[in-house]
Amino acid sequence: MKNMVKHNIGSLVVLKPGEQQHIAGIITERDYLKKIIGQGRSPKYTRIGEIMTENHIRHVTVIDGKIIGLVSIVHVVRAVVEQQNGELKRLNEFIKGEYC
Repeated sequence: MKNMVKHNIGSLVVLKPGEQQHIAGIITERDYLKKIIGQGRSPKYTRIGEIMTENHIRHVTVIDGKIIGLVSIVHVVRAVVEQQNGELKRLNEFIKGEYC
């Protein structure tokens, strides 16, 4: 967790053991806070598999032959807001007669 904070990383992909590196899940800061700190568990003796989020997906792994990144709900919301702001600007320009 110290390295996550140091490098401003909010989530990590957890891989299953072995050469094929299949994804086991994702661990987030929220998982750590709620399920270790919030429940008074020992981080030293708690297995990652015990605290990974299930069925509340807020991050999606991006794979192109290998893992290349994560997309979070925050990324999606920001993209939608940016797109809508652009559309709003174009509509205002059209109404004012400035649309090209």
